[in-house]
Amino acid sequence: MPKNWLCIALLLFVGATPFTSLLEARHSLSTGDIITLPGGGNTLSSQFATGSSGLYLPLSIRHGFTKERGLLRNGTLPIQGAIREVGYFYTTLSLGTPARTFSLIIDTGSTITYVPCVDCQHCGKHTDEAFDPKQSNTSLRLGCSHPKCQCGSPSCQCAKEQCYYSRSYAEKSSSEGWLVEDLFTFPDQQAQTKVVFGCENGETGEIYRQAADGILGMGNNENAFQSQLVAAGVMEDVFGLCFGFPSGGTMTLGEISLPPSMITKYTPLSADRHMHYYNVRLDAITVAGVDIEIPASLFEVGYGSVLDSGTTFTYLPSAAFTAFSHAVNQHALAAGLKDAPGSDPQYKDICWKGAPEDLEQLGSVFPHVEFVFDQDMRLQLVPYRYLFLVGPGHLCLGVFDNGASGTLIGGITVRNVLVQYDRRNQRVGFTEANCANLGSDSLQITSPSPGAPVPPKDGPPASPAPADSEQQQQQPVAQADPQQAQDPAPQPSDQQQQDHFPIASVLILLAALLLVLGYASARAMRATHAEAASAHWVSEASPSDSDTAGLLGSRPG
Repeated sequence: MPKNWLCIALLLFVGATPFTSLLEARHSLSTGDIITLPGGGNTLSSQFATGSSGLYLPLSIRHGFTKERGLLRNGTLPIQGAIREVGYFYTTLSLGTPARTFSLIIDTGSTITYVPCVDCQHCGKHTDEAFDPKQSNTSLRLGCSHPKCQCGSPSCQCAKEQCYYSRSYAEKSSSEGWLVEDLFTFPDQQAQTKVVFGCENGETGEIYRQAADGILGMGNNENAFQSQLVAAGVMEDVFGLCFGFPSGGTMTLGEISLPPSMITKYTPLSADRHMHYYNVRLDAITVAGVDIEIPASLFEVGYGSVLDSGTTFTYLPSAAFTAFSHAVNQHALAAGLKDAPGSDPQYKDICWKGAPEDLEQLGSVFPHVEFVFDQDMRLQLVPYRYLFLVGPGHLCLGVFDNGASGTLIGGITVRNVLVQYDRRNQRVGFTEANCANLGSDSLQITSPSPGAPVPPKDGPPASPAPADSEQQQQQPVAQADPQQAQDPAPQPSDQQQQDHFPIASVLILLAALLLVLGYASARAMRATHAEAASAHWVSEASPSDSDTAGLLGSRPG
């Protein structure tokens, strides 16, 4: 900022304050009343007395003159896994002190995060060594009365005076164990943050047999992993999952900005369905541009239509599955494909042979499909979003019959789609993306400028600066430090300064006039005030030196 503008700002800060109001406030302080500072602000009592030429405030009250600021964080985590080769998508988290890494299946249908515990009574062999709370300097096993002993549904139990969770799943697997609190390394190279997760004491079924260490519960409730980060003021209440094709992907945590070429389409989250799931309203399915003949109400049976990243394939109610599979099969056979068995004889998969080995050419023999959601949001399903590869030219339908249980939209259907779960605005966004490379060349991962006020939760998000490379995106965001010099603000051009000069002159004259009037009023009332109380002087015309001290990382209310 040029010097003349700095002078103008300081003069206006003084001159714009109604001096009569300020002196009335000072007079009220001497009488022991509770008053409000001019302009509305924090209240003060008579313990903060007035002096002969200024307002005395203890230093601790000076924070009341600054709006709380914070830096909500964001970052990306790489996703590994694939539909056929692995059967799920997972990411790696760093937990504890010293930090240890664990591979966790990303599951928006689960609300508990857990890893095997070193003293587990029945845990399978997984990728990494089990978590040992005794080897982490920051680990805490939660007692039954601890305020963070919360499991959602089903609720926590109390075992040996410690908080105990249990979860059972539809495929007959289960997990149970102790809840612990420890540090999570957020993917922005800044300070770690506390999270609560399960330290498993027992596993059964697929959870026992899987290679991944555990589950990352990203469900739609308050004790899910991302919800803890939101409650702690670490990030905005939004995250994204982008499963790649044929493998890999990217997870985003917090607010991100996409380049204009990436168009996001939104559909509302349904608030009147299952409280722990991400329910959306599916209205129709089209095959080769034609709606399959089923009523929209069919997609509301059971638990409704749920986005479930922990489910590999997609499942439809029986009537919808029958109509959908028949339409796809008719199209494939008409294109010259032949019926074929699946890779596993115990399942009656719907499969074909004779398809192009170049997967980009599958659209020549398989139909284009659309899932039509509420507000006419159409998710485009190219063939690899509803088919899985068995061998060269040999593919099977990746959509299955779910009886009357409901509709599950699994990972296969959103491959190379960035799905943004935006609970702030109760919506889900879908963006076509190259998910395997998303974190390195497409996202703008930045935080608000250090020291800048964070916008209110219901206001527009700050526009982050573009990042040029993966290395640039992963650099730690600088924390504001009151002892370090800040980068100078961009300077206006000479022409801009000339354009504003007449206004600046008027403002300076106005400020000077107010100063003269205020000084005269102050002299007239000075004799009415008692001796000053012993406290620290804060000049109305000087900026506080604590604008950023003690406020970094605070979440605005």
